[in-house]
Amino acid sequence: METRQGIITIVHGFHPATPVPAIVYRNNLRFRFALVFETAIPDCGSIVFQSESYIGLLSIIIRNLDFDGIQIDADENNTYDSFDSYKESLFRIAEPDRLPARRILFKNNGKLTCYEETEFWAFCGGPSPYSDSFTISFYTENDMSGTFDAICADSRFAEMVTIRETIQGLPRPELSWWRKLRLINRRWRKGSDR
Repeated sequence: METRQGIITIVHGFHPATPVPAIVYRNNLRFRFALVFETAIPDCGSIVFQSESYIGLLSIIIRNLDFDGIQIDADENNTYDSFDSYKESLFRIAEPDRLPARRILFKNNGKLTCYEETEFWAFCGGPSPYSDSFTISFYTENDMSGTFDAICADSRFAEMVTIRETIQGLPRPELSWWRKLRLINRRWRKGSDR
């Protein structure tokens, strides 16, 4: 397995262009931390998913999360209940065909405490800093920015990736225009009922 150092951008918080999954709202996961994996790597002639860096960083993050159950949805057909099983399966796939897991659910005593969802910007472009990336977004119940910062400062992390930049996003998701309209409509109806 050839190892290349990947390039990532770190995002603390939310971004107006980033969709927030409904499960995040339903489970009150109010904090977001994202790793934006660039797909253009120096000295590599094609666009690639940084699978070695992804697995390495994910293993460091997983060691720092408090959970007793994990569900990894690799794609619509393959689900794993252990990180090692997922990792073995991913590395059996030829490198050009590898993709990050679609989502990972971390539970503690049956309660969802962390949710990871991959944003596949590599397939559609997207706004900066997400353009042409695989963005791994973690949503947590408690503010874990200190934990994530410590993970990013870990020397093992630095061996795997170059951090292009760290961005401070919004503290909470920005409502989409249709949700804003719905909220205005509700308020207007309440006012007209008086």
